[in-house]
Amino acid sequence: MRKIIVAVIAVLFTVSPLRAEYDPQHTMLALNMAIVSVNRILTTQDRTVLDWEYENIINRLAIGNIEGDPEIRTLFDELLSFISGKRLRQEDLKRLKESRKQREQEAYYRSMSRTYENVHAPENDSLWGWVASMIVSAASSAGTGYYDYHASKEQIHREISSESWKLTRQELEDCNRLQSTLLNLSWGLISKYHLPNEYRLTQENVREFLAAMEAQDPAKRLGRLSFIERKFRVYPPYWFFRADSAMRAGNSQECRKCFDRFNEVWRPVLNYDPYKLEAVKFRIRELAEKGVPEGETVNELRGLVETLRDYTAPGDWESNLFAGIVYFALGNKDEAVNCVEYGNIEPRYEREISGVILGQMKRGYIDVANLPGELIRGELINSLSFEEVKKLAEMGRADAQFRLGKMYYNGDGVRQDKSETVKWIRKAAEQGHAEAQYWLGGMYENGYGVKQDYAEALKWYRKAAEQGNADAQYGLGVMYHSGSGVAKDLHEARKWYQKAAEQGGYVADFAKAALEHIK
Repeated sequence: MRKIIVAVIAVLFTVSPLRAEYDPQHTMLALNMAIVSVNRILTTQDRTVLDWEYENIINRLAIGNIEGDPEIRTLFDELLSFISGKRLRQEDLKRLKESRKQREQEAYYRSMSRTYENVHAPENDSLWGWVASMIVSAASSAGTGYYDYHASKEQIHREISSESWKLTRQELEDCNRLQSTLLNLSWGLISKYHLPNEYRLTQENVREFLAAMEAQDPAKRLGRLSFIERKFRVYPPYWFFRADSAMRAGNSQECRKCFDRFNEVWRPVLNYDPYKLEAVKFRIRELAEKGVPEGETVNELRGLVETLRDYTAPGDWESNLFAGIVYFALGNKDEAVNCVEYGNIEPRYEREISGVILGQMKRGYIDVANLPGELIRGELINSLSFEEVKKLAEMGRADAQFRLGKMYYNGDGVRQDKSETVKWIRKAAEQGHAEAQYWLGGMYENGYGVKQDYAEALKWYRKAAEQGNADAQYGLGVMYHSGSGVAKDLHEARKWYQKAAEQGGYVADFAKAALEHIK
């Protein structure tokens, strides 16, 4: 298979002599990106980084935009040889993608929470202001975190074994040889195209760049990147990461300057270029912050969202959602729906957040103020802080009320408090939350935070059991079996034990054992 790919590349690169209009910076940028990719793999010694570099850089090089030099053909041959057989196993890759999607969903929710805090009740003409506020929030939170390997490295390494992610000694030796080949090629191409030496990245330059990127504090990262500017003046990803650091540090003037410089030195050498994608989002953010667009601003936004779609890779659900939001704000409901429905939901890239926003789009109005409550579903609520959960609980969300009660019970982010535990568990139970009903039943059975009351325990266990809660079904069986709070009834006990046993899981083992005692 690799020989076929290399042969295809060779055909694609077999072009006429150097075109008069050809910009050799395309060649040098492609080479420098490859150098940084390989150096990053070598520095981290991590197969997850190798996979990222392959998916986002090496496999996206726009071959048709790069002159067909024999040296470049050699480069691709070496790259393909190196990557072949060294990528993550499919099961590990699937696990990491699911984990990354959950982190992205959590980040998106938090961005919407900030929107909720900043947006006030709409007036007659304020729909764009609401949606623009959501765009600003999404633009500053989504997407760029995808590059922050160091922020999520520990979690990644917990999810897959070291044998899976750690490159072997032989693979690192191969990586070293490839790095030497790439660095030697850069000398030859600089001479061939008569380019200044600033277009060539050295091994020391790249190490400085990667070390600066490890700084977790945005202001410090910005300072370190600024210090090495003279070595990266013509390298677009440098300007992107510097702009991103400035944006995170709250330095909008520096951010604008860096994105301007990025656009000056950028060349189209990547398909679905992730750096250009974020630069386009930043420009949309700038325009959205100015309020309701008019005249030429509307035309610019229309052009930008089309460019955004050009650089959005398959599976990039955040960018598809972002594009849909922009279309909706511009009044193009059909394109907005298409981006979300056929970009995210139909291909199953992301359905939870996209489904909520799509539903509002189809109704003709995006209710930004209430989106945080709408977006949080399932396990996502367990990742929220105490304050975030409390806010949702006070809005009347039963799942948040139950989660808040558990946080008071466990002392999770707040001091343990029995009365607050019972208060919030009861609120959720009264709204029909099955697990909260089971917990409230247990509190009455054991006298936790309330006076012990078997009749109340039976009542709440029954409510939960009738909704299919296995713990409550087993608890109800125990009460009928022992005659606690109700007349002893082995027929009823057997019935509820059997229901719990049929659901499987750890409760089923207890239920089956109990059934043995009443046969």
